[in-house]
Order: sequence, then C-alpha cells, then structure tokens
Amino acid sequence: MVGLGVWISNSISSALFEKNASVMTAIKIDSDTDKFDYIGRTDAGDFLANGRIITVHPVSIPDISGEYMIIKKIKEEYRLHTRTYTTTDGKGHTRVHTQTYHSWDYVSDEKFIADSLEFLQKRFGMNDIKYHKSLKYHSTTKERNNIRYVYEVFPTYEEGCMIGVCKDKTYNDLTFKSNYTYNQIIDKTKNNSTMLIVLYWIVWAIITGLLITGFYYFENKWLEDNK
Repeated sequence: MVGLGVWISNSISSALFEKNASVMTAIKIDSDTDKFDYIGRTDAGDFLANGRIITVHPVSIPDISGEYMIIKKIKEEYRLHTRTYTTTDGKGHTRVHTQTYHSWDYVSDEKFIADSLEFLQKRFGMNDIKYHKSLKYHSTTKERNNIRYVYEVFPTYEEGCMIGVCKDKTYNDLTFKSNYTYNQIIDKTKNNSTMLIVLYWIVWAIITGLLITGFYYFENKWLEDNK
C-alpha cells in the first residue's frame, strides 16, 4: 500500500508541476513599461507583470458624483407582501395566521461600463482581460416613497498582477489578479500544490487504515466461525 501510495503521489506531483510550470517559469515584470512593451513584440511566452490597471474613459452619470470603471443602478420598489404561518398551542390546537409586511424588492438594473483599460501603457478592451470586479455600495436615492435607486460602483484603477502569454506578437489569455504581486501568486501556487499533496496523503492514510481494519475484522470473524 505504501509503494502504491508513493507512486500515485509522484504522479500527482508531476501533473501539478506541469500545470504550474507556466507560473513558475514565467517572465517576471515589476511595473516596467519598457519590458512589458518588449515582450508584447516577441513570442516571449508566459509572463507575470505587476502594475496598475487604469480605466481609459471612465463612466459617470448625473445621479451620483465621480467617475468610475463601472456604475450599476438598481431600481427597487417598496412592496406589500402577505405570508401565512401556523402555531400550535399546548393542547395541540393549530391556528393559521396571516401576516403582512413591506420590503424593498428588486425591479431592474442598468450598468454603465467603460470600454477600455490600460496596463503598463498598453490599451486593452474591457473584454480582453479576465478580471473579477467586486462592486461596492455607493449611495441610495428615492424617486418617490415606494421607488428607490441603489448605486454600486467600481473604482477607475486597481493595483495587481497581470497573468498572460505573449505569442504571435500579441498579449493573450490575460487575467488580472487584484491586490496581488507575482511573488504572492507564485507562493500561492506552491502552497496550493503542497496542500493538495498533504490532503492526498491524509485521505490515503484513512483509506489504508479502513482497509487494514476491515481485513483484520473479516479475518477474525472467519477464524471465529471456523473454530
């Protein structure tokens, strides 16, 4: 069992090494615009680049102040609802009650999104980069007593790390990790691989223990039955 476990562990390690090679061997760029420009004109391969992603043409609307990468305007209506619930007294008698209540309910939403971004002086379309954008609450305004608008926004820039591949003299497969540096991404990749191997050995030890326990249980049962 130990030999089989080691073989499987080595196979997992090899697969993880191949999967993570693009991160471990990638070209590292620390906010260097000249180097980023150079690799974009070559087939340099995988890269990790620290820098700031910036909105080229921020969006704004009259409803709120400021400029942003994204603005989301959510319409809500204050509506009356009815629900029923059942209670039971000490003698087992049940009663059905009706309760009314109000809540702000979603009606619709509208998004205003910038069309392009800049990273280390290179411009990209908004859809060219995989980029998780977590909108933050900005404010709420009322149109009338039963209608309100909730505004959520995303700032015009963020620091982080761009992950991608340079091939055919273009930037490809771009992903931006907010608030990460390439060193943190490398460390996270290593830690995830280590945790996966540790988890594998924990599971393998449990399986081995169960098999050994089961073997001795059935062996003892067989000996008892054949006395």
